[in-house]
Amino acid sequence: MRFGLIELTQPETEPVTLEGAKSHCRVDIDDADSLISSWIKAAREWCEEYTERAFITRSVKLVMDRFPSRYDRVAISRGDGLIRLPRPRLVAVTAFTYLGHGGASQTLSADDFQVDGISEPARLAPLPGYVWPTARYGALNAVAVTYSAGYGASANDVPASIKAAILLIVGHLHETREATIEAALAEVPMGVKSLLYPYCLGEQR
Repeated sequence: MRFGLIELTQPETEPVTLEGAKSHCRVDIDDADSLISSWIKAAREWCEEYTERAFITRSVKLVMDRFPSRYDRVAISRGDGLIRLPRPRLVAVTAFTYLGHGGASQTLSADDFQVDGISEPARLAPLPGYVWPTARYGALNAVAVTYSAGYGASANDVPASIKAAILLIVGHLHETREATIEAALAEVPMGVKSLLYPYCLGEQR
């Protein structure tokens, strides 16, 4: 079963402040502010990809061609028919829609399914004794779950170890600034992966 993930909004702030990054890099002039800000963003994106998480809360949409069954053994439904929402932590499910047989959009309300927000990633399941409805056969991206995910809206909500890993990468990018960001991130500093390990999901664990 194919699925896709769309970030509907970008984080309104970064887990690490510009001032904190400049202090870490021992930079006390403003000429490189724009460059250092781009390093912070690149470092945060690398860490989010590595841990498979969202740090600062944003809106995300998961799209699937159909509801999962017990025969689907992919990341979002490990053969149990549940829907797992990538990029934890889950804050709230804000919309759950699908295309019915006639092609009209149908909405599942919060009373139509169960939410396990304790597990990471969070899980969605039909109510006990029920099954998922049937989406229109052959329709692409017929099922969509929109939700908010992240540790919180503020940098203070992000765990200190994650922020330390981001700062290590920013310092590394500062030291190797003659290289492209892609080349510099090909080998992250020692300690970054150890700091991020407790927060990793999937293959990194």
